[in-house]
Amino acid sequence: MRLLRRVLAIVVAVALVAGLGGFYWLERTYPARTFRALAPEVIEVAAGESVAVCPSELKLSAEQSGDVSYDPRFDPRPSSVAAATIAVATGEAASVTGLYGPTPGEDLAGGGMADALNQGLQLSEGATATELEVTDEPWVVQAATGQEATSLATGGTAILTADGDLRGLAAGGCVAPAVESWLVGGSTELGSSARLVLVNPGVSNVTADVALWDGAGPVAAVGLTGLVVPGGSGRAILLEGIDADAARLAVHVVAAGGELAVYLQHSRLNGLTPAGVDLAVPGAAPATTVTVAGLDVTASSFDAARASALRVFNPSAEPAEVTVALWGPDGTVSLPGLDAATVGAGQVSDLSLAGLAEGSYVAQVSSSQPVVVAGLSLRQGPAPATEAVGQYAVEDFGWAAGGAVSGDVYLAWPQLGANQVTGKLVLGAAVDLQVTVSLVGARITLGELAVDLPAGQSVVVDPEALAGELWTVSSDQPLAVEIKVPAGARIGAALVLLGDPDAADGQTIAVLTPTGQAAGRSQIAVRPAR
Repeated sequence: MRLLRRVLAIVVAVALVAGLGGFYWLERTYPARTFRALAPEVIEVAAGESVAVCPSELKLSAEQSGDVSYDPRFDPRPSSVAAATIAVATGEAASVTGLYGPTPGEDLAGGGMADALNQGLQLSEGATATELEVTDEPWVVQAATGQEATSLATGGTAILTADGDLRGLAAGGCVAPAVESWLVGGSTELGSSARLVLVNPGVSNVTADVALWDGAGPVAAVGLTGLVVPGGSGRAILLEGIDADAARLAVHVVAAGGELAVYLQHSRLNGLTPAGVDLAVPGAAPATTVTVAGLDVTASSFDAARASALRVFNPSAEPAEVTVALWGPDGTVSLPGLDAATVGAGQVSDLSLAGLAEGSYVAQVSSSQPVVVAGLSLRQGPAPATEAVGQYAVEDFGWAAGGAVSGDVYLAWPQLGANQVTGKLVLGAAVDLQVTVSLVGARITLGELAVDLPAGQSVVVDPEALAGELWTVSSDQPLAVEIKVPAGARIGAALVLLGDPDAADGQTIAVLTPTGQAAGRSQIAVRPAR
């Protein structure tokens, strides 16, 4: 044992001497300063392009299978459609192209802004709006930053269908491609269709995993993972073929290998009676506080079978305790059932707004767990002349994605010609503040207004009230609404589109919420190589 200890001591001593010798050699060969941590250098990174994909024309669910023939007596296809896409861009240069390739020779930009698509639209200071025809091909808006601090590509599509199964007013903002998208809206109940659209504006293939939830929880579905969306193309999924008879839906899309723009076409029928159509776009990622603007409701009783609602999706593993503050024209309103609601883990719930007085509202949803929220505004036509089985009132509805906004916000305002579609801007904030609202056309500002937002109160602005003297000579301008929010503040904002209130089948409705993602310069820390 004594001999073993002596041997170990000798080994340790030799190792210590060798280590000191090695350190001495390194110190003499390479100065000690090269082994010290090198201070990172902060450099400016130029921003890339801001991109947005605008929804294309509506599709009947039966069209998914190819050519379809209908009995003329029951043809669900519309005979009259008015539609427009308004592309909005800020920055030094912008372009609008079709997803599947250039469409030269057609002046669709409006206002003499370009002789053909893909020529690049030279922008003046601020924003510009461009009107485009709605076709089967989604439009892709791109805005370059250049020397400016930020650029933004956005816009929106509105489609008014007078008859057929898709009768109603549908609208959706131009969606910024993202790696992750959260969307609540739609249903697959009998007579309902939920068509999920995935668009890849890039050049490389993107793989998507789609997760689906309904009122009972997660949906165990085959065929929703590993979906390949080739570059410069899109694909659609009929959710009724995956989760039939679901009254409430929530969707989560995760992209790999690139980014995808996602939206949902939701349509309903009551028997053979049209019951509405709209486009739902992604909202804010799950959060414990979510603001939903553009809740435009008509008077209803507390026991109404169908009424406007807030849809809340809880993706967490724990129940969410939810409270809702409704900001109305006269301040915060209390509604029974919204002061303490519970949404189960992994479930989708509709919180009814039945009994709420007629008006435009902004809702602030507070939750113990992160949630995703959207608003549903309902319109119902006059009661049918007869009470026979299968006779229903014609309906329409509008989805509003949840999420507060800040900075400079833009909302497309499609005019749809002489079809008497009006718009009203609905704003709300949790604290007192003032915003500036402007009406923007093709390289021109038609008027602006300072708007006070009292805390916990909705404020409605008529976009036509913003127009100055230029309105009379520029009434054919493509239009967008610009909202300038003070630094550090966040508001709820939405543009509610309303059809003719005296229409025989009842008023149509749709809601546009802010979409698009600004591209700006950023700073990163870079550590030099040794």
